[in-house]
Amino acid sequence: MRVLMISYTSLLQRAYRAKCDLMGRLPGVDLTVLTSNGWKEKWSSGRPVRYEAGDGREPYRSILAPIVFAGNGHLAFFRRGLGPVLRDLRPDLIDLEREPWCLAAAQVLWFRRRYCPRARLLFHASQNILKTYPPPFGGIEKAVFRRADGALARSETAARVLRARGFRGRVDVIPHGVDTDRFAPPASVPEGVPVVGFVGALTPQKGVDGLLEAVARLAHTPHVLIVGDGPERARLGALCRRLGIEGHVEFAGAIPHARIPEMMKRMTLLALPAVSLPGLEERFGRVLLEAMATGLPIVATDSGEIPRVVGDAGTVVPEGRPEDLARALEEMLARREATAAVGRRARARVEETYSWRVVVQRTFDVYRDVLAASR
Repeated sequence: MRVLMISYTSLLQRAYRAKCDLMGRLPGVDLTVLTSNGWKEKWSSGRPVRYEAGDGREPYRSILAPIVFAGNGHLAFFRRGLGPVLRDLRPDLIDLEREPWCLAAAQVLWFRRRYCPRARLLFHASQNILKTYPPPFGGIEKAVFRRADGALARSETAARVLRARGFRGRVDVIPHGVDTDRFAPPASVPEGVPVVGFVGALTPQKGVDGLLEAVARLAHTPHVLIVGDGPERARLGALCRRLGIEGHVEFAGAIPHARIPEMMKRMTLLALPAVSLPGLEERFGRVLLEAMATGLPIVATDSGEIPRVVGDAGTVVPEGRPEDLARALEEMLARREATAAVGRRARARVEETYSWRVVVQRTFDVYRDVLAASR
């Protein structure tokens, strides 16, 4: 089967390409990946992330194309390149890693109709809040719903939202995955002062201020390692000084994703204190998978999909309550043997449900079924 995978962000960095590496090696799969040549990530304060070239041994073809509105998931579309790829490749199946209401989806529909109308089309869905989209996005969504052959929903909630929005086609719930080879438990547990870690964008929705307030309540202050950047950086630094914990908090800033595994190996646990905002709550939390694969127990809030991702791999507390977060941290840090057991459960949960090997096989099964149904 000739498969065209279209992604703006997830394939820019080599660290994210385990999915393509595995998919391209499956028998009978001829995989081409169309991706952008750069993107602006929120957690790196808008600095562009550039495409990292591979070593030439990848089991798939990579095609780069410039995009308009890089960094805006709603508006981004290819300036050029998509039409020629569909015209020349004529794929059997198009896997569009975008929501059905974005401009990119409309662009794919138009070029698909012109160049390869027989190609099957799958789109992805992570939106876990029922919303009404203004023109032209609502119209784009309806057009995609009529013409797509299926959806890959990242969560059960996202699947329910698709149904509520009117999609009547095939929906398969397939979560994000993680490279369990890159993200693996350290050979030995770090000793000394425990380290509470956070990785992500420093934005209000991530709730890092609540984490700092919780840490300030602890009888024994741990080291706090914050990896990421964003508009909240200055305010969080000021909050550390006001709480009297600035000597215990390390702002590592935005770092390449390839270095995230080494940063996680310094941590005792990972905290994700996200809070829900109007029209926005945690859609998945891929950093949870990376931490769990590293054998880190999780202390997180119940925003959006977090409880369902974490499962028995940590402690989940009500969002917006630093006192509850503090109690969970205190208990996790005080009971080191029990904490280690939670970390082992975290790793096992990832291997069973979220490893790319599992996710890719499930995705391939969907590809095969969709193509078989079209014959």
